[in-house]
Amino acid sequence: MNTFQFPSTFQFPKNEQVAEMAKANVEAWVACGTAVTKGMEELTKAWFGFCSTLTEQSVAAAKATMTAKSFTEVLDVQSDYARNVYDAALAESSKVSELSLKVANTASAPLNARVKEAWTTLVPKAA
Repeated sequence: MNTFQFPSTFQFPKNEQVAEMAKANVEAWVACGTAVTKGMEELTKAWFGFCSTLTEQSVAAAKATMTAKSFTEVLDVQSDYARNVYDAALAESSKVSELSLKVANTASAPLNARVKEAWTTLVPKAA
């Protein structure tokens, strides 16, 4: 009969230790959720700020187009507008990437700490 046998040095954690670990795990998840919520708030503010800027640029380009005196002037206005939107989108994507990475690192830190602590607490006992 093949059955799994624990090494003779393995000890199951005591109830108090399990309760403390569970409490710390819940606290880590709450900290993670808080970090994600704050990060999403920052990302949302950045996104709406970007949309507001694009709207202002669009209105300004539309006004300049309507007051243009020649077709060449219309093309110049539209060309400038397209270049500005492209540059702004590029800059904003970089900003959002950096902010997203910051949020991910901040949110995962409490969970990483819990995994590390569980590993150092439980694994040596099983070896």
